[in-house]
Amino acid sequence: MDSRSTGRVIGLMVLLQFAVGFSVNMVLTAPLFGDPGYLYTAAENGLQVGIAALIAVVGMVISVAVAALAYPVLNARSMRMAIAYVVLVAIGAALSGVEHGGLLAMRAFSEAYASGGDDQALFESLFVVGALMRNGMHHLGLLVSGVTLGLWYLCMYRFALLPKAIAVLGLLAVALQLFTISQPVMGGDVNFTLLLPLALAQLIQGGWLLVKGFPQSP
Repeated sequence: MDSRSTGRVIGLMVLLQFAVGFSVNMVLTAPLFGDPGYLYTAAENGLQVGIAALIAVVGMVISVAVAALAYPVLNARSMRMAIAYVVLVAIGAALSGVEHGGLLAMRAFSEAYASGGDDQALFESLFVVGALMRNGMHHLGLLVSGVTLGLWYLCMYRFALLPKAIAVLGLLAVALQLFTISQPVMGGDVNFTLLLPLALAQLIQGGWLLVKGFPQSP
């Protein structure tokens, strides 16, 4: 494919990634992280959790596909930035795999608790550990994802692959995302409002690329 067609395919994939992330994090896994906690809700939402894990795998495949398609376009302009982007995507995909493996482990933990028996008190004392393991990997993955998107938007700006206004919006949105996602690592709370600009930037970018694609390679 030429650069224009490649950009259009990537635009479609960016929109699909957005849909995957929203459905997994905001819809399918939502019952696990509210009150009273995953220990009591994961078993009864077992099918939903399994679907979330499978959709997350689709998201990982899309991320790798975007990196594979974008590599020739970025490499034509900067080999180092192209390689750095591919490496970050690979790290993010690995972290996502571990995170959603932990999600399935949480479901198994809940199912064991729901089955009753003498070990219920033990499960109740340990269930926080399972949540911390998944959440820790989740936030680490989001930090890597933020750095990856930051590099992506930097490439879009530096090589004029997107209008500068969209690229700058993306860079500013990534900065806000990294700030709020880093708060739990330092003992604070996530301000979800600060994530909205990145969602908007991704939607605008995906729509622009779907219509316009990338400029032709120099």
